[in-house]
Amino acid sequence: MGGVYAPVERVQPNPYLTVPNRDIPGPGAARLTLINPAYMTRLAFETLQDTFHQPIQNRITSLLPINPHNAPNAWERAALQSFEAGATEAVQVQELDHKPYLFLMKPFITEASCLRCHGGQGYKVGDVRGAISIAIPLQPYQTLAAASIRNQAYSYSLIWGLGCCGLLVSARRRNRQQERMAGIFEESPVAQCLSDFGTGRFLQVNAAFLDVMRTVDRKRLVGRTSLEIGILLPEDRQRLKDALREKTWVERFQTPLRRLDGEAFQGELSLKRYEVDGVPYLLTSLVDVTERVQAAQDRIRLQDQLNQAQKMESIGRLAGGVAHDFNNMLSVILANADLALGNERLTPEFKRAFEMVRMAATRSADLTRQLLGFARKQAITPELVDLNEVIERVLKMLRRVIGEQITITWMPGRSLWPAHLDPSQIDQVLANLLVNARDAISGEGAVTITTENVVVDEAYCATHIEALPGDYIRISVADTGYGMDRATQEKIFEPFFTTKAEGKGTGLGLAMVYGVVRQNRGFIHVQSELGRGTTFLVYLPRHAGPAADPEDSPQTDVLPRGEETVLLVEDNEILLQSVQDLLRSLGYRVLAAGLPQEALALARSEAGPIHVLLTDLVMPGQNGWDLAQQVKELRPGIKFIFMSGYTAQAEVRQEMHAQGHPYLQKPFSLRDLAGKLREALGA
Repeated sequence: MGGVYAPVERVQPNPYLTVPNRDIPGPGAARLTLINPAYMTRLAFETLQDTFHQPIQNRITSLLPINPHNAPNAWERAALQSFEAGATEAVQVQELDHKPYLFLMKPFITEASCLRCHGGQGYKVGDVRGAISIAIPLQPYQTLAAASIRNQAYSYSLIWGLGCCGLLVSARRRNRQQERMAGIFEESPVAQCLSDFGTGRFLQVNAAFLDVMRTVDRKRLVGRTSLEIGILLPEDRQRLKDALREKTWVERFQTPLRRLDGEAFQGELSLKRYEVDGVPYLLTSLVDVTERVQAAQDRIRLQDQLNQAQKMESIGRLAGGVAHDFNNMLSVILANADLALGNERLTPEFKRAFEMVRMAATRSADLTRQLLGFARKQAITPELVDLNEVIERVLKMLRRVIGEQITITWMPGRSLWPAHLDPSQIDQVLANLLVNARDAISGEGAVTITTENVVVDEAYCATHIEALPGDYIRISVADTGYGMDRATQEKIFEPFFTTKAEGKGTGLGLAMVYGVVRQNRGFIHVQSELGRGTTFLVYLPRHAGPAADPEDSPQTDVLPRGEETVLLVEDNEILLQSVQDLLRSLGYRVLAAGLPQEALALARSEAGPIHVLLTDLVMPGQNGWDLAQQVKELRPGIKFIFMSGYTAQAEVRQEMHAQGHPYLQKPFSLRDLAGKLREALGA
């Protein structure tokens, strides 16, 4: 309860205090009256003045006084208002009756017990209810009183001075700390900004943040939101805000951002939500990770390219192996078909049947040739060519195949560098690319073919794993067809992959194009988007050395025959028998061996001459070229013919050409075999 009860005989009741139970019965006949703290204080000061006769003036004052005598003067009113604003003391020296006085005021803070008397005035716990005001004379009437008052004034002044010094030191220390923190924020190498969490408006930004945003003017940022400036996408901003409502921090949030000059970049945001006096703020750190993200994307792209190249290489080896074995079987079919067709007693019905067999085998040979082209093992006859002339010649034939509804524009490059390759392979490449373009165009459309000299540098090779630096002739075939998506582009060079309807394509055309280009030490890229057409870019290396002479395979209308001895070496048993039959049908004496070791044994043991060694190049244990060198030591004058379902290795092919040894590409016909035998024997 606020206040105490005192006998009415000693203390007069407070006429301004109107509360229940102000006056109550005491012991016996005595009456008690309630003395509230303010009234008690005023009585105490009056008693003090009466007892010590000191001219100290004091009283209780309030902005809402119960007693009109407690109404504040101008200085007291200002002090009371300062207490409500947060001040804890008011001190001032001023004259009273032309004499100096030290005026002191301390506030009364409303407590729960005060509400009994003052709750009706609208006060709440914690409000400034009033203050005690003291005026101390600084010039006493008597020496003792003056000395006492001076000492008291000095004490108060000392206490006040020490308090002020303490406050000043504390404020300066706090200011230095704030300045130090502001300096750390401003000079931080990490881009940072402070914003109002509720409105999203920037309050402060440091120098690093200005650098990232490409500006030196803070006014372009402070007071505005990221949406108003266009830094952050609205959906990303909302996602971050939702996350920060659940927790106070978000780390390493990567998102596309935009600088004030309009340039887009990849940013990494780390955000921390703070509350100061109940107001939420947001501290954001920003790192430009564009280069890091780009480097990671480049690594992924290069890894994808490497994986694709390795996959294509594996498929190529598989396709080459299948084609090699299939060529052996086709050689058997063609050999026996030729033998049967050479039989004069063959009836017309059987003759037509064997011609159909031979035709089917020949077409199948074209299929394996495409597989070998993809596997880069197709037999070729390279020569020095002008690609403009080759393409011009091919286009004259292909325009009729493509059709009149498609416009072909041919733009040959000037002063085109020479290339060293087999012209027939360019025919195959261009034919497949044009047919592919035709099939991609619905109705009318256009195909543009261009050639030009280009120099591929290290920077280009860094993002295209199959490319090598150097000079290239680039052939571009661009169509206005429906284009391809990314998934299709990743598979178009794989054998048997096709987007055409069943029965409309084998899926080997672009695989053969890829193999031919890679066989000639070039590379190919495709650029395409759905609905925007496709462009194939073929890079073929520039030839800087001497040209190679083409190999000739003269043929005659009549099959040339012979009586010489041929040492035949073939590890495929069925093909060995078939070629042996072909040779005998041409009049030759045959020594057949299934393995290189057997051939060497026959070369040593045969008493008569051996005129020709006809050997497969690829065999288990030893290849045909090494076998030929060993047979040559045993038979110095022997001639060589090499055959294979693969193309010969570059160094072997070069040596065969330099020494004039004929080469038979499997599958071969009886006419091919007869011609190569007479070529080798020089007849």
